[in-house]
Amino acid sequence: MRNSPAGDPFDAAICMGNSFGYLDISGTRTFLTALAVAIRAAGGLVIDFNAAAESILPGFAAEPREMNTGDITVTATNEYDAVNSRLISRYRYRFRRGGEEQTATAPHHVYTSAHIGQLLTDAGFTDIRRRGGPCGETFTLGDGRLILTARRPPDRPMVSR
Repeated sequence: MRNSPAGDPFDAAICMGNSFGYLDISGTRTFLTALAVAIRAAGGLVIDFNAAAESILPGFAAEPREMNTGDITVTATNEYDAVNSRLISRYRYRFRRGGEEQTATAPHHVYTSAHIGQLLTDAGFTDIRRRGGPCGETFTLGDGRLILTARRPPDRPMVSR
């Protein structure tokens, strides 16, 4: 994510599955700059992000939730790290066969919608739009996901790699 691929520029880039929030602010800036280089002039960008501050904080509850699939039970807990603007998810995996248990932690950096817009603008993107879902509804406080679209300006010269 930190390096743009070599070769001809892409017509568009899509960042799905909440992969956007795993990098810290410096890494996010590097990633967006690399995307701006990798996308042709007038090309597009889509970011699907479910850890926007406006999505998680209005109804935030640190209560554990349990998910079951086959012989595996996953217990997930979340906490909000206000100083670093991160949602920290902790997972405990229990396997009924053999009684094995594993744990994992996943930090998701939390950005406000405005902050992401500024990061995109700083990287050279324009025409930034925010949606609350794939049907094009306007993004509002409490929506479960933020879908951003942006474009590279048509007259912006390519930056050499």
